[in-house]
Amino acid sequence: MEVRNCPQCGRLFNYIRTNLCPVCIKEAEEEFQKVRIHLRDNPDISIIQLAEETGVEEDKIIQWIREGRIESKGLKEAPLKCAKCGAGIYSGTHCANCS
Repeated sequence: MEVRNCPQCGRLFNYIRTNLCPVCIKEAEEEFQKVRIHLRDNPDISIIQLAEETGVEEDKIIQWIREGRIESKGLKEAPLKCAKCGAGIYSGTHCANCS
């Protein structure tokens, strides 16, 4: 088993599949659930408001949207841009036309 330092907190942990220690994984999952529930209860919110009201960084929220973990169609505006044409998208990296 490989021992690594967690890039988020610096703790040593036994690396298995993820780059974060168990404590940081648990914290990230709690943040994810907080964002998911807040978005469900407040569907017409901007990503900036979502970050401010939950206390979770915008970058993390955007990452979860890109990964498809959060459905972002309820957001006021498309939080992502197509990597090819720049059109607003709600998940992934490319719009339907560029895919």
